[in-house]
Amino acid sequence: MSQRTTSEDQYAASTQPQPVRPRLALRVGVTGTRAMLDEPSAQNHVASAIRAALEALRKHTFEAAAKPNIAAPHEPDVQPLLRLVSPLAEGADRLVARIAIELGYQLEVPMPFPQGEYERDFQPKDRDARINAASLAEFHDLLSHAVPDSDAGPKRILELDGGRGDDEAASYGAVGRLVVRNCDLLIAVWNGRPGKGSGGTADTVRFAARGGPPVWWVDAEGKLPPRWVEGLATLRRPQNLPSGADALVELHRYLEGMVTPPQSAHLPGEGVLGRLFRRDTAPLQCFLGERLPLGHASVNWLWRSERTVMGLAQRAGERLEHWLNAAHRLFGGIGPSPHEAKLAVSTPRTDAPAALPGARAAEYWHRFYAAPDGLATAYAARYRSSYAMIAVLAALAVMAGNLAVVWGGSAKLPLTLLEFAALALLIWLVAANQRRYWHGRWIAYWPHRWAISMIWRRRWQHERAT
Repeated sequence: MSQRTTSEDQYAASTQPQPVRPRLALRVGVTGTRAMLDEPSAQNHVASAIRAALEALRKHTFEAAAKPNIAAPHEPDVQPLLRLVSPLAEGADRLVARIAIELGYQLEVPMPFPQGEYERDFQPKDRDARINAASLAEFHDLLSHAVPDSDAGPKRILELDGGRGDDEAASYGAVGRLVVRNCDLLIAVWNGRPGKGSGGTADTVRFAARGGPPVWWVDAEGKLPPRWVEGLATLRRPQNLPSGADALVELHRYLEGMVTPPQSAHLPGEGVLGRLFRRDTAPLQCFLGERLPLGHASVNWLWRSERTVMGLAQRAGERLEHWLNAAHRLFGGIGPSPHEAKLAVSTPRTDAPAALPGARAAEYWHRFYAAPDGLATAYAARYRSSYAMIAVLAALAVMAGNLAVVWGGSAKLPLTLLEFAALALLIWLVAANQRRYWHGRWIAYWPHRWAISMIWRRRWQHERAT
């Protein structure tokens, strides 16, 4: 999405014709030992367990995406996106990455240090130079899969600002926690023993077990079947963990629950009138069926009633303030009136810059929040305007009824008809408000409006700070 240049362009972009659906995506993280066993049988066992897990995840994700209730809230006619988050350290990280790339996973690479510093890990001085060169070449080859073929997308590489020396263990721990926090499932190639220091595989597994996500534990020695870890308490008793076929059942259950949208009740009515005019509608289908602009353009003037009434009230208030200030000066008041002093203190600045800085993340999320933002504005206008019109119609009905009684004669019939017409329109507005759930939709979409306002606010604050 291109960068907007004016606030007007940004507001226009916030009124998308319909809600944007996200693409169904599954993120798999990896942590594991660097020193893989040299025995071919153990290596084959570990590789087979990793491949089986990644294939099962791919199969279950595609099967879930074909179900109507799961496909409905996601982008249509697009295959699920499978991602692997791996720091590409020697050993298990690269083994999982190679298998994942073969199966069509998209690679994302966080590093504990800037790339140049991180590459020093693959060139120890006490190791043969040919092995170092091969390790570095393997790293560059795998890293190339995290770089798009064109300039259409950003590199899927994140370089943390870790340090060596006393900060080295903390730097590895930080990248491990980053992997955990940015994946839906963690594959851990681990021997089950405590690490030699902090920040290693053992710490990363415990961090994931403590707060999620679940861990698919592959025995690094190739002696035990894969195990399912979901919770720190279960990790303390590894002999009781689901393993083998039972672990696959748990994997399928977890994935199914993760991608299935939560069940939601039908939109309820509010009070007696709500139950009378209730319109049972599933919220998800209701939201996905929304279109902007709402209604026909020829009746949009109806939904500006609240602005008109509030504008009249504001002008009346301004005139009242003018006369109060004039009275303050007339009767010898010294200095500004209390209202003028309060206004000078409380009036906020509104000098927002015309151009806001581009931010790829903000632009990405903006398109998802744009439609709810416009819908919240539209339904707020309907709800508020309907009550403004109800107040006017109620006053008109009372006036017409009283005048019909007072005047009588030939004016009685037209005034009575006017009274009934005002009451009929009033009832229609109340019924429309309840049946179409204007208030509920406004409240439901309002958090998205708040979120998009926070995105632009943060970008504005960044612009002012720089």
